[in-house]
Amino acid sequence: MSGVFFVAATTVPGPPPAGMTLLYDKDSAYNYIQVVEYPDRNNSKTRLLLLNEGQGIHSQWNSQQIYFGRTWDFFMAAPYFNPVPYSAANQLKRVCIIGLAAGTIAHQYTAVFGAVPIDGIEIDPQIVETGRRYFGMTEPNLNVIIQDGRLALHQSTQKYSVVGIDAYRVPYVPWNLTTLEFFQDVRAHLTADGVVVINVGRTVNADGQQDRRLIQAMTHTLAAVYPSIYTIDVPGSFNTILVATARQLKRKSCRTTYQCRFGITNGARLGGQEFTANRTIGRIVHR
Repeated sequence: MSGVFFVAATTVPGPPPAGMTLLYDKDSAYNYIQVVEYPDRNNSKTRLLLLNEGQGIHSQWNSQQIYFGRTWDFFMAAPYFNPVPYSAANQLKRVCIIGLAAGTIAHQYTAVFGAVPIDGIEIDPQIVETGRRYFGMTEPNLNVIIQDGRLALHQSTQKYSVVGIDAYRVPYVPWNLTTLEFFQDVRAHLTADGVVVINVGRTVNADGQQDRRLIQAMTHTLAAVYPSIYTIDVPGSFNTILVATARQLKRKSCRTTYQCRFGITNGARLGGQEFTANRTIGRIVHR
């Protein structure tokens, strides 16, 4: 009697990083999930969401902080890749996040821009449960959709001012979120002044040189759909932010807006500081 055997791939659990306490771990259908915690400033505690091998931080939460100095903070700048003047209070209508994880971007957008409607798409229901339990992901303006990101967006009838994509983690890059057809669908769901902002990882080769092939390939695909594209290398990381706009932008207009408004939207300051392109951005390249 013949048969077919399926062997499930598993990640061997390891100890939490040094100085951190493991609060929770679980194998889901998609990931090995860990929540770790460490003491932070002002007698507070910070929690991190780690997945699989634990090499990347997928969400961060602290009840006393908004700004973490990480990749998610750059998503706040996306609405201001628009001609001056730009009023978030009047023009930021709705946000979509593909790769919600435990809700860091949704938390930051709510804190900075107010109760803007957010559709957060996450394929893993156990991560959603983890976000609600350990990361304060209970914002009333956040509509959580547990589904594949491409399918959920395709089925949506909404138009978005910002579509944020935080679903690429080398080597776990969902190919269906990298195609020309997907980015055409994203643009079809943008408002006239809409922006798509994407977190893309890069690596270092054995010779010490950065491997930017994924970034270059993504930029090439975006260029077939969007008139203006920007790349932002996040300092101190292996992450690059790609920003593509529904309308053609002039470099000077966008750069001025970015310097003036990043981190101080709606009178709020991320971490109590004003962040400018000169202080925060490693490199801005306009295509």
